[in-house]
Amino acid sequence: PDVTTVVAPNESACASLSFKQRMIGFIICTVVGILLSVGGCLFIFTANYVAFGIMYSLGNICTVLGTLFLTGPLKQIKEMFKKTRIVSTIVWMVSLVVTLVVAFVAKVAVAVLVCVIVQSLAFAWYSLSYIPFARQAVIKFVKNLLPCF
Repeated sequence: PDVTTVVAPNESACASLSFKQRMIGFIICTVVGILLSVGGCLFIFTANYVAFGIMYSLGNICTVLGTLFLTGPLKQIKEMFKKTRIVSTIVWMVSLVVTLVVAFVAKVAVAVLVCVIVQSLAFAWYSLSYIPFARQAVIKFVKNLLPCF
């Protein structure tokens, strides 16, 4: 299939942009998101877990927003709330919001770390749902690694 068929032609957040412009928008958002998340990880070394939680969460948001250049908001929401993804989507969104609330309001480092861990696991599980058989492979790997499950 043609590479341009991966991108929804009229449902993108920027439907008037060319395919090349939409790909550039996606790549920029994704790179900025990764830089924010990785940059946030540097705060772990200074024990500033609040800044880490904020930067990491903003990175996740930016990365997901980049996909709007490809699929558009309606298609993205439909995909996120499909039966196979709804639980991981909700857990990810709730943990992301709770991470930011805890970081900005409560400023409790341990709580921020727990929220980021939940956020990361939920986002990974959500992402794996787009790769055929990836979730089953992870489950099999964990069962082999930890036979008590």
